[in-house]
Amino acid sequence: RFTIYEITLQNQEPNVEFLNRREDLDGFRRAYRGALGAIVSDHGGLEQIMLFPAAPAPIAIACGQEIMPKAHPTLTIYDNVKGIFLRAITVNSKEDL
Repeated sequence: RFTIYEITLQNQEPNVEFLNRREDLDGFRRAYRGALGAIVSDHGGLEQIMLFPAAPAPIAIACGQEIMPKAHPTLTIYDNVKGIFLRAITVNSKEDL
């Protein structure tokens, strides 16, 4: 069983030019931290979050930076390669601690 969480733009259609100001990235970081908190709260003991991002590079980097090693589960990021999702990287693996 899977639960899907989505972070998306508010009051505008997703587009490649939405990330124009530092405040845009800061707003994403706040939303992402809130989502991580909700996921951990809703699913105690969760070992892994599988992330399928459709976002520019600064947001992808922020996703890894916001992970807290002792508070968040492993984050496995997938990349869409010609319509197939492939595991790209794993962050915060308990094996790394």
